[in-house]
Amino acid sequence: MSLTFKLIILGDQYCGKTSIMNRISSNTFYNTYSATIGIDYTNIKYTKDDKEYNIVLWDTSGQEKFSFLLQSYYSNVTGAIIVYDITNLGSFNSVKRHIDDFRHFKNNDELPILVISNKIDLEKQRIIQKEELNKIKKIYNVFVLETSVKENINLEKIFDIFVDDIEDKLNDGRLNSSHETGIKIKTKLDIYDFELETNKDDKKCCNIL
Repeated sequence: MSLTFKLIILGDQYCGKTSIMNRISSNTFYNTYSATIGIDYTNIKYTKDDKEYNIVLWDTSGQEKFSFLLQSYYSNVTGAIIVYDITNLGSFNSVKRHIDDFRHFKNNDELPILVISNKIDLEKQRIIQKEELNKIKKIYNVFVLETSVKENINLEKIFDIFVDDIEDKLNDGRLNSSHETGIKIKTKLDIYDFELETNKDDKKCCNIL
């Protein structure tokens, strides 16, 4: 059985959204910065406990002029990764807005949100203390994680957080497979039925000829 779900990365410019996607998808890190124009995405194959996951990761622009695009991409997204920079107060102050916007448009509090406190390699320049991240966790009931894309710290935990939460909620009925949740479940039987149906069609075609 395989599971497909979609995640969207939100946050202000320069907080590390694209760097996170590049590090996760191809284990690359670039010191130079190039702004994301509109929306970018990548497909990631992930395996845990002998189960396969196909994760579609959407990277969004932090520029205000592209914010109108987000609503259309919220429609079939399973969860959100919200990123801020520990050295940038403005990016931290935007976290609440991103949480509120996502929950408003999705209208489903069961969809997981992970708030990432990025650039912990710049500890000496930190202005957002760890206690502030814990406050966000308690107030908004979200997952939290401190990371460094440059040093590749804790990024391997991101998908574990989403996989465990989504699986638990699928098992107890709090989430289901649908267009609105962006979750698709494919079993071996589904694959077999598809192949069988294809063979039937091929045979019918040949009989007509």
